[in-house]
Amino acid sequence: MTDHEGKNDRAPILKNSSNRRNKCSDFCSAYAETVRVGVGRKKTLSGDLEGLLKTNLKRCLRLIDLVGYGLASMLGGSIHVLTGAIMLKHTGPSVFVCYLIAGVVAVFNATVYSELACRIPKAGSSYSYAYILLGELLGFLTGWSILLEYILGTAGVARGWSNMLDGLTGNKISEWIIHNIGRIGTQGDILAEYPDFIGAAMIILMAIIACSGVRGSAHVTGVFISINFCGLLITAIYMFVYAKPENLSISVPPTVPGLKPDSPLPTFLPFGISGLIGGVAICFNAFIGFDAISTCAEETKSPNRDVPRANVVAVLFVTMITMTASLALAMYYPWYLVSPDTPFLSVLRDNMDGGPSSARTGMFYFIGCGCIIGLTSSLLTSLIAGPRVSYAMAEDGLLPRPCAKVCQPCQVSLKGI
Repeated sequence: MTDHEGKNDRAPILKNSSNRRNKCSDFCSAYAETVRVGVGRKKTLSGDLEGLLKTNLKRCLRLIDLVGYGLASMLGGSIHVLTGAIMLKHTGPSVFVCYLIAGVVAVFNATVYSELACRIPKAGSSYSYAYILLGELLGFLTGWSILLEYILGTAGVARGWSNMLDGLTGNKISEWIIHNIGRIGTQGDILAEYPDFIGAAMIILMAIIACSGVRGSAHVTGVFISINFCGLLITAIYMFVYAKPENLSISVPPTVPGLKPDSPLPTFLPFGISGLIGGVAICFNAFIGFDAISTCAEETKSPNRDVPRANVVAVLFVTMITMTASLALAMYYPWYLVSPDTPFLSVLRDNMDGGPSSARTGMFYFIGCGCIIGLTSSLLTSLIAGPRVSYAMAEDGLLPRPCAKVCQPCQVSLKGI
């Protein structure tokens, strides 16, 4: 074979290889263009009001129902858990000022949600807003972030519920489980110390209630949050009766371990302005639940009117009760002796000068039951709001279609729950 003939034999091979490279390059370019268009693709809304309000869900919620959902989501157990740690690490007796500032900030946030909910009355809340205004990629990430928030929040609240019940029984529940079933981890380990059967049972029970329909869930939530609200208010009144105003400006004895205030002198701000600002950032966590109201916009009779009102009313109510309860706590007992985990329960148990023993014991179980009921309402709202987000994502094709299937008798997405 001559050299000329060898070159002619190799020419088709080189030509085919070049064609394959060109086809691969064209495919990659077309795929990249498809991804680019898909990432920035935005969902369009119907131009007429009738089309905008069209939904497979049942529009049955009123203003009072939305306020109940908002209060349950925000006031569930946050004040019972956050207040003690904030007092000991950031603010001292000035914790109620943090709740006031955080409430003002939350009102502005609530007005933003209200504006978006009026223009986009859909069940996805932040997910729908991001998809319509910013594009599919950011909407997808926002939706999954919200779902993760509700999933982890449900697990955390259920664990807190069982821990609170265990505390009211003198740790008898946990001791029985550890003795009869065994440990699965140690304190501080990534796994819990023992299996939480009570928390799992509560999640199942609240899921059953959520499956009954949004209207029935609203009635249950309203009862729960009324009990929790009245419990906090009555406890605050009791503490004000036996309050000592000098506790608002008291020095920390050197015998108290673990506390490092900026000044050893009696002061209202033992950790200074920086501590107050840090406390505001944590207190704001008590108000982040108002997005649960927006997830119910697609099931509200008049979303353009009721959702904005419910957002603002719920935030104002939470601001008022958290300020009142935290101020009563700060005046009732020296702030540096408050428990970081269960502040209200600990002061009613330890403050020997805070009223008759029988009265303190009664209030101890009263506020404990109120906290458990508050955590129950928070758990229920998480199981109501989360499936609404998954329903909206499934309708847009970002989750499996069965998650958007509505069960007709109760008109909720059972598979989403």
